[in-house]
Amino acid sequence: MQPVQPFAGPALSFALPSVAVISGYVLLAVLFLWVLYTLINFYHWFRYSRHSIVIIPAIVAHLFVSSFLLILAGAGALLH
Repeated sequence: MQPVQPFAGPALSFALPSVAVISGYVLLAVLFLWVLYTLINFYHWFRYSRHSIVIIPAIVAHLFVSSFLLILAGAGALLH
């Protein structure tokens, strides 16, 4: 009599996405949320602070700093 062989089950063959693909989608989602936040932020700044002299420099600073951080994150995702 031969020993009983354990049942292996059906072989599942599906490919998991690579880390680069996942990080690309995460970065795309962050970019979408950033654009949404920026548009809402600009709307509120122009609606409630349109007479302030700080609004234009604040918008420029927001765009510069947040764009720099997104580019930095994208470069880090590419190096991964």
